Amino acid sequence: MFFRRISLLYIIAAAVGAVVLTLIAPLLIRILADEEYQESYRLVGLLGWAAALYGFYMLSDLGILKSKKTYLSVCTNFTGAILNIILNYFLIQHYGMLGAAYATVISLMVTNVLNMYISQRLMPLKWDWLLYGVVVGGSLCTVIYIGGGL
Repeated sequence: MFFRRISLLYIIAAAVGAVVLTLIAPLLIRILADEEYQESYRLVGLLGWAAALYGFYMLSDLGILKSKKTYLSVCTNFTGAILNIILNYFLIQHYGMLGAAYATVISLMVTNVLNMYISQRLMPLKWDWLLYGVVVGGSLCTVIYIGGGL
């Protein structure tokens, strides 16, 4: 029960943080960056989510670590890395820097979902899949919308 609360609080904090970062990004970029980098504000929320998903990896990997089957983490990380390379190849061609950010978020999300699924099979963690999906999906849609979409 404690683990469920902590992981859910982490995701909610990440969702709120990514939206807040996206909202204040234009101001921050205007203050901190030269004129040629002003469009980079569109990346901030997505990269915030990438950082949050990277951190969530430590939670999603718990069942794998506790069962001492860490070779499975190698498999999920390898899958995420290959997916990232493939997505970067296609998305950067069409969307430039936003494509790279999308590729990173998607590959980290897939890695986490794979870890959560495998961890659940090895140790009953009782992930609340629907709630995670609503929180993450809602926040990502908001970040994409505020950031100007594709």
